[in-house]
Amino acid sequence: MASHSKRRDWRAEGEQQAAHPSLGDCSLRREGGALMLDMATRMQRVLNAPPAVLANIDAVLLGDTTRVPKAEPDCRTITKTEAARRLGVSIPTVYRLVRLGRIKTVETDGANRVLLASVFDYAGKGAQ
Repeated sequence: MASHSKRRDWRAEGEQQAAHPSLGDCSLRREGGALMLDMATRMQRVLNAPPAVLANIDAVLLGDTTRVPKAEPDCRTITKTEAARRLGVSIPTVYRLVRLGRIKTVETDGANRVLLASVFDYAGKGAQ
């Protein structure tokens, strides 16, 4: 019988909430009804952004809203457990939201994973 003692439990890493390296570091909070990234996460994303994204940021900061093209689709995925944590709801609630079509999933290697963009969209709509 194989021992699973070497298996890493990401939940056991305390309050860092790093979850899993592949999930990114999207720390969301609400401020005045708007969905916001925390400042550290925002700065990290700006520093790591490709030139096309930086050009769009510059255009917005300079008030040139005519120049902002559509962003490429965000194809990052997370587990249903991680989606529940990020939304502050239970795992069964995430399953219900998926079943109702409010959160989108994709099948990867036989497993259904939640599209991170759909979690942001759902959270941004105020969880209506």
